[in-house]
Amino acid sequence: MSYSVSITQVSDVARPAPARGAKTRAVFLLLLALALIAAIAAGTWVAWPRLFPGINPRLLRTLAGHSAGVNSVAFTGDGQYLVSAADDNTVRVWNVATGENLHTFSSQGSYLTCLASGPAGHQAATGNLAGKIMLWNLDSGQATEFHGSHEEAVSSVIFSPDGRHVASGSLDGAIKIWEAATGELAGTIPTGQGGIVGLAYSPDGKWVAAASSASTAKIFDAASGGQIQMLYVGTPAPGITFSPDARVLAIGSYGETVDFWEVASGKRLRSLNGGARYIHSIAFSPDGRWLLSATHGKSVQVWEASTGRLVRTLAAHTGPVVSVAFSPDGHYFASGSSDRTINLWATNGK
Repeated sequence: MSYSVSITQVSDVARPAPARGAKTRAVFLLLLALALIAAIAAGTWVAWPRLFPGINPRLLRTLAGHSAGVNSVAFTGDGQYLVSAADDNTVRVWNVATGENLHTFSSQGSYLTCLASGPAGHQAATGNLAGKIMLWNLDSGQATEFHGSHEEAVSSVIFSPDGRHVASGSLDGAIKIWEAATGELAGTIPTGQGGIVGLAYSPDGKWVAAASSASTAKIFDAASGGQIQMLYVGTPAPGITFSPDARVLAIGSYGETVDFWEVASGKRLRSLNGGARYIHSIAFSPDGRWLLSATHGKSVQVWEASTGRLVRTLAAHTGPVVSVAFSPDGHYFASGSSDRTINLWATNGK
């Protein structure tokens, strides 16, 4: 690529000498222009934050305390707390405003594998390697075990949008729907695919989507258990979530892409490829404008959902990032890593 500069000859007309400050500014602008040309030519141009109004992530603090890798992070429905589960078999509750570790609850028995927070109040659900589901009161630490279990490890738990049910997915290939208030089993959806590695409720509560180790994803009617769509993803895909309007299902896979699928038709709409393999977790912002992806390459990628443009790649951790979540108001997001830490970010840092 070549660049040309045209110079217009100006007649030699007497004029006052420019002020020193003006000369300095002119030299600065010239150097800046040359630097930009060089960056474009070299392919190293990076968009400035103000080109993407509405998101300018800033790391607020790093939360440390877990003695093993973090496997899940979630905000409570009121946005006051951040909850984390880790391979040290503990659930920790953090104050979002101060970063204080308010509570640490130990899970007796098999190792915790996943966590979700309820849409209202201070409660969370966890799953473990033994196939058990627990409901936690995040103020008191009281834990209630659900009545029944999966045949194999629980890989994902989620609350229904109204908080009445908890859905769990397992390596046994089944989705179980539980009554959150009583812990009783309300129903089972046999998926007919490999072990479930990711689970999502649609925001309107109509559908449950499950991604499997067999490189497929299915969408089910949450009430009847009937299959709505079957999607061929290509690789196992633990990152799965619906857009806030429930029209799109986003799936982050162990390949290099996050794919957008139209729920109504089952058509693949777009593939986002940021060059990062093993997408462990994804999350839409509450307004649907942005998507986060947690990568095995220790970074969090920030995407503009409407265009599929990669806005930022945040060097977030010293180990793989395995979980990301937005706060309910969208002002914050969190990333959890196998490096034992959680990073709390301001979505629009100054």
